[in-house]
Amino acid sequence: MGMLDGKVAVITGGASGIGAESVRLFAREGAKVVSADVDETGGSRVAAEASAAGGEVVFQRTDVSQAAEVQALIDGAVERWSGLDAVFSNAGIFFRTGGLADCSEEEFDKTIATNLRGTFFCMRAAIPHMIKRGGGSIIATSSVAAEFGLPLSAAYAASKAGIGGLVRVGAVEYGKHLIRMNAIQPGLIVSAQSLADPRLQAATREEQVAIFEEAQPIPRAGQPLDIAQTAAWLASDLSTFVTGQEIIVDGGLLPDPGLG
Repeated sequence: MGMLDGKVAVITGGASGIGAESVRLFAREGAKVVSADVDETGGSRVAAEASAAGGEVVFQRTDVSQAAEVQALIDGAVERWSGLDAVFSNAGIFFRTGGLADCSEEEFDKTIATNLRGTFFCMRAAIPHMIKRGGGSIIATSSVAAEFGLPLSAAYAASKAGIGGLVRVGAVEYGKHLIRMNAIQPGLIVSAQSLADPRLQAATREEQVAIFEEAQPIPRAGQPLDIAQTAAWLASDLSTFVTGQEIIVDGGLLPDPGLG
């Protein structure tokens, strides 16, 4: 018996990294999953793999920066499986092209549109369905960048800090409907996005992972599954008294992660 048996979940950013691992884990734990991403090839592949392993997963191409597409995603999940129990708003982008004064309006706006507006759209679309359902869990991927000044991340840090505000307000406003809202703040996680950091490009993949391993008290690099497990717990009935929180999952990462 899985901890998500009988639950209907939507996961954005499901084509790779944390999102893909979450799709697989939620399905293994018994959830019916709608996975979403702009990467149709990757998203379809992950959904097919999870289904072949015995899960119930479908993929729907979705650009989370577009309100109508997010609404269609959420409404489609409800129509397919007659309800909605969990949304993991995980889709995000990260540009590192220079300091704050070098950040273009285009880069800033695109980052906010995907990371923050995308989370807002997921919340707004899900809340009415969860009220009808009698409760639910909304989870968003934030970042430890929201907590300390990570260089070359002005737009990203601003978007992730904004997510904290959304979950705290949402938790207060909708707690009476048994809707919980929480954010996860990953630290250094081994993924295509994190390893693409331009400050790591001179290193081999093994050297990159070693840098991550040395950056926190727990001497191993963070993995997408570390975040997926936290998301699954927040989506489950094991966390029904947890809301309005930003849960740091970073192996004890120090304020200076050595990537400044």
